Amino acid sequence: PVDHVDDSGFQVQASFFPVPKVLEVYAATSQIYGDDDAGFGDSSEYLLGANWYLFDTRDIRWNVQLMDVNRSPVSSTFGYYTGGQDGFTFATSVSVMF
Repeated sequence: PVDHVDDSGFQVQASFFPVPKVLEVYAATSQIYGDDDAGFGDSSEYLLGANWYLFDTRDIRWNVQLMDVNRSPVSSTFGYYTGGQDGFTFATSVSVMF
């Protein structure tokens, strides 16, 4: 049995609006340096995406993103990838908040 796991890592996100209040472009990455002694390897993700706000509100948007997931240690919150996944995912969605 493993009684101690010592992983470290980081996450970075950045975005900007090339068309103010209409088009947002973003990029993100996360890296986890796994505890080799406990049997865990390294993992990472790289993500590029965009939000297009279809109307003069943030309540309706169209989103597209491309992710490169490398040995994901967890599943994503919204189901875009699953634990252990290794490879690319392209996703698109429309969000309506009310």
